[in-house]
Amino acid sequence: MRDGRTTLSKFLIDTLDRQPGSDASSGLSALLIDVAASIKTIAAALTRGALGGQHG
Repeated sequence: MRDGRTTLSKFLIDTLDRQPGSDASSGLSALLIDVAASIKTIAAALTRGALGGQHG
């Protein structure tokens, strides 16, 4: 990443790779990655004003 920054998704994926065999950690990491992706999708929709057909 630019300026040495790490995204939440990248951090969780890297953490998951370092801890093989831990089902609880992998399940939590997968959940957090899905939640982060959902938040990004909602934020993009809100930016476009496309939520609920409302514009403006």
